Amino acid sequence: MRDSLILIILFSIGIVLGMNLSGHLFEPDTLLLCVLSLTLFTVGYEVGCNRHYMKMIREMNIQVVLVPLSIIIGTLASAVVIAPLFRELSILDVVILASGFGYYSIAGVLVGSKLGLYMGSLALLTNVFRELITVVLTPLLSRYLGRLSPIAAGGATSMDVTLPIITKYSGKEYTLTAVVSGLTLTLLVPFLLSMLLHLRV
Repeated sequence: MRDSLILIILFSIGIVLGMNLSGHLFEPDTLLLCVLSLTLFTVGYEVGCNRHYMKMIREMNIQVVLVPLSIIIGTLASAVVIAPLFRELSILDVVILASGFGYYSIAGVLVGSKLGLYMGSLALLTNVFRELITVVLTPLLSRYLGRLSPIAAGGATSMDVTLPIITKYSGKEYTLTAVVSGLTLTLLVPFLLSMLLHLRV
C-alpha cells in the first residue's frame, strides 16, 4: 500500500511539474524513452541476477505454466466483454489497458510513449488499481473463489508486492505458483503490449 501511495504522489508531482515546466526541461517523448529504456534494463538485470527465479522456472511443471496462461486469456477476454461500457475507448484500447497485468510502471510508460499521456495515465491507474484491489480483496477471493483466484487477480504483482498476502490467505503451497506466474507475466508484458500497440498505431 505504501509503495502504491508513493507512486500516486510521484504521479501527482509529475502533473504539477509538467504544467509549470513543460518545454523548459525534457520533452515528454524524450523523457518517456529514457524511462522506458531504464525500466527494461532494470527488469532484465533483476531477472538475470536472481538465480532463484531461474531455478524455479526449471523445476516448474505444466500446471504452474497453465496459471499465467489462464490469467492472460481471462484478462483479455474480460477486457473485450467490458469494452462497450467505455464509449470513448475502442475494444483494442481497453485490451491494451488491461494488458499490463498489474505491472503499472512499464505499462504506463509503454502506452504513454505510443498513445500519448492520456492513455499512458489510464494504463498506469488501471494497473495500480489492479494491485490495490488484490491487496484489499484477497481474503474474500481466496475464501469464495478458490486459492488460485488471488494469484489471478494479482497478475504480475503476485511475484512481489501481493505475494505476502497471497501466501497468507492461499497458503504457502501456492507460493511457487504465485512467483512463477508473476515472473512469467512480468516478462511477457513488454512484448505483449508492444505487439498490441503496433496493431493500434
